[in-house]
Amino acid sequence: MGQNTQELKYEVWMDKEECSTLCLAGECGQEARQSLEPYSQLIYSFYANSHFDAMGKYYDFMGFGKYKTDFKEDKKPYDYEELVKNARKREEKTQKIIRKYIKSYQKYISKNEYNPNCFVLMEFKKYLKDSLDFKKGSADLACLYASVQLDLGNFGEKKCAKYLERFVKQYQNVLSKNDKAKLFANIACFYCFVSLNEKKKNKKLKYYLKCAKKLDPKYTKSYYDLSVDCLTNKHISKKVFRKKFRKLWIKSNINKQGKKW
Repeated sequence: MGQNTQELKYEVWMDKEECSTLCLAGECGQEARQSLEPYSQLIYSFYANSHFDAMGKYYDFMGFGKYKTDFKEDKKPYDYEELVKNARKREEKTQKIIRKYIKSYQKYISKNEYNPNCFVLMEFKKYLKDSLDFKKGSADLACLYASVQLDLGNFGEKKCAKYLERFVKQYQNVLSKNDKAKLFANIACFYCFVSLNEKKKNKKLKYYLKCAKKLDPKYTKSYYDLSVDCLTNKHISKKVFRKKFRKLWIKSNINKQGKKW
């Protein structure tokens, strides 16, 4: 926020097709940034105290002419607390759905033999795919999508790692430090699978572990410890590692409760 407590920071993003998007910076604009096209770049930022003020400055910057509105509400000063409250409500709604799917999956595998074609996973994959069509740049959804595809047998371990590597490259300008740490930690775990499959050390595993720990040691600790166990324990099997990995991402998401992991 600026010196005036009613002023909020805005960002202008441009995609490869030169289409621009205006959104709030920080927490209030997270949902909008997640909907940006791959390889979008931040080209301008400014402060505004109302929707009308923000659109006027945006139009000036883009050369669209003078912004006009017939709605008096557009000229009212922002209520920052209300904007944050609404943004958190929307995020919590998404997290509730995710936790519901994961708990159902956890309940299923606790009572049955593991079945990659279980209906809970199939429904969860569909939900994640549909959500990613809108929130293209969501690190949470991308990590879960790769994990679910692995359990369904649609992606191999290397394909999961490559999928997330490509995701990082496409949204590197949009992703926060915590998001990148999350992605790097998950990529490292997938390369652990690759290492176990090939029965040899993997250079990318060490690289992504180092990147994740550097960005966010607290979040990545569990993933780091699991991956190091794979590196140092010659007797660990792929089956045991997969079981530990599944348990870790289930626990991480169920305990998230709308907050950062």
